[in-house]
Amino acid sequence: MQPRRRWAAAMALLCALGQTGQAQDRADSSSIFDVLTRAYSALRVSPAEALPLFEQAVQRDSTNPVTRRQLGSIYVNLNRPADALREFATAQRLRPSDTTRLQIAYLQQALGRQQDARTTFESLRSSNDPGIVSQAESATLLFALMECSERNPWWWRVYAAPYYESRFKDLILSGAVTVGHTFDSLGRYSWFGSAGFSADTRSESGALPQIYQDNVFVLGGGLRARPLAGLSVDLQAGIGADLLKRPGKATVNPDFRAVASYGIGIYPPLMVAQHPVWPFAFFAETYVSAGDYSRYANVISYLQARAGVRALAYGQSAVDLYLRGDITADTHRDFFNNIAELSGGIRFIPHHRWGVQVLAEVHAGTYVGPTTGNPYDRRYDTFRLFVILDRTMCW
Repeated sequence: MQPRRRWAAAMALLCALGQTGQAQDRADSSSIFDVLTRAYSALRVSPAEALPLFEQAVQRDSTNPVTRRQLGSIYVNLNRPADALREFATAQRLRPSDTTRLQIAYLQQALGRQQDARTTFESLRSSNDPGIVSQAESATLLFALMECSERNPWWWRVYAAPYYESRFKDLILSGAVTVGHTFDSLGRYSWFGSAGFSADTRSESGALPQIYQDNVFVLGGGLRARPLAGLSVDLQAGIGADLLKRPGKATVNPDFRAVASYGIGIYPPLMVAQHPVWPFAFFAETYVSAGDYSRYANVISYLQARAGVRALAYGQSAVDLYLRGDITADTHRDFFNNIAELSGGIRFIPHHRWGVQVLAEVHAGTYVGPTTGNPYDRRYDTFRLFVILDRTMCW
């Protein structure tokens, strides 16, 4: 074959091969388009039906981040977080996005990879998207508040609850510092030491003492068990020292108490908002306790129920509105320990990390049962203003 003819034949072959390749590319493109069309149509019916089609689309084009994210979303819907994390992580490598990274953080948290999730959330606090920043701040705050359960077994709690009682024009003070050490791997059992006090501005000692609030300093230690979520049982032994002298009674006495308490609730979502929002998120909580106190030779029980809404959230602050009911009862039938109250209140949380709350409440109450020795009317109204500090920390 002459050179000119060989050259022409080679060119014809190359053109034929090029046309074949273009046709194959068009066929592949048409095939992927067809798969995705059927996949999105199936997604309208059921994620389970769409799953094999999206998996097929990813196999045919593994570099498409949109398809990867959609497949990851289907895995989330089907409760397959490990598979979902794989797809979102691949999509993030192909096309970085704060939205994808946020989904990765939530999946890491769902899989128990708390440190990875915390790192990812913290990195999103510098996002340019205010909504993502708000979610990252909220998650980071939640990790900080839960930190104690993830660290070593030493813990300590500071609690103080001073409040003003308008009915008696009395400022009532109380507080305690407790230090403990958990000695089982699940954190259910601890030994602890505690120092606490209660006092007020109206009570007086003397031959005829006027007592509005027990004025005492208590030092003790014991064991705490938390066998179930929300349930706590304390056994404590120590001494109680009266801050006011009482006729015929020693200043320092042994103090033993056994107290069981249980709390459960539906709580508003923890929100760190970049601007004021009014979520009106519902919450409800119930707390009940019963304790045998040697100081009073009495068993005293409390029941509290509260329900309301988170009316405002802004930054690290929040405002709640609520209704509340309280019942107190004892085995001695002392009038001041047998009370039922209904109240309404507003709670201001200045900063979630501080563990501080300010509550203003209006109460309508009644003494229940015998009124022997009661110098007051059976029914009463009062206003109470609380400042509560409650923080548990570890080291």
